[in-house]
Amino acid sequence: IQPLNKMANTHIGEISINTEVGEFVFRPTLCRVAEIGEPLDISESFFNVQIGCLKTSIAVLNSLCDTDPAPIIGEYLPAENGRIAYSPGAMSESEIIALALKLLKDGLIGRPSKFELDTIKSSPESKGFDPAEFVSIGDAHLTGRDWWGATMIELQRAIKSKFGQSEAEKSYISADELRELYKSVGRK
Repeated sequence: IQPLNKMANTHIGEISINTEVGEFVFRPTLCRVAEIGEPLDISESFFNVQIGCLKTSIAVLNSLCDTDPAPIIGEYLPAENGRIAYSPGAMSESEIIALALKLLKDGLIGRPSKFELDTIKSSPESKGFDPAEFVSIGDAHLTGRDWWGATMIELQRAIKSKFGQSEAEKSYISADELRELYKSVGRK
């Protein structure tokens, strides 16, 4: 992944971490989310990060970062015994998992309204998260942009900007409803 040479836009879910080693910009764009794997792999990764899997969290952060984030998140390296060992970076394991979870939430779910939450809950059984479906929505309804480079938050805002909000959409979801959504997205 080539650096984009622009600051992180936190309003759309991007996060920048500045250290003495350098700047690390994480962008949960649809393109970067697709790099995690196939639709079922993406959903499985979300679930694994939710339950605290460090290895999955590191893989997710590697997919979402402009540069190699190993100095801050660490990496898995071959060990002398033929196995793979974790070589830590500057961040703690809990910070790595929290960062991966935040970025996946913004990349997969965005910041849904109550209306969008109800729509997601009433949809048929999920076969995983497919970023291409959301890129197709952007391409079909919001021309003039490469939607692979957008985050879910950007796509949600563009749709609301073009089509407006219905009365149902104006009510925000509660924290409990959002937690339930986060729990359900990663499970099969």
